[in-house]
Amino acid sequence: MNPETTSAQASELARDTVFPAHDVTWHPVGHEVGNVKNQSPELIRNIDI
Repeated sequence: MNPETTSAQASELARDTVFPAHDVTWHPVGHEVGNVKNQSPELIRNIDI
């Protein structure tokens, strides 16, 4: 985020661009997804739980 963005602007962005939870499809992911060093196409494949 731009350091010059005010808190009011950030609040407006969050309010206007965030999807409601019921509009989001949630999928399980492996622990590798949480590491920014991992950049593999394997990370977007569905996994079975």
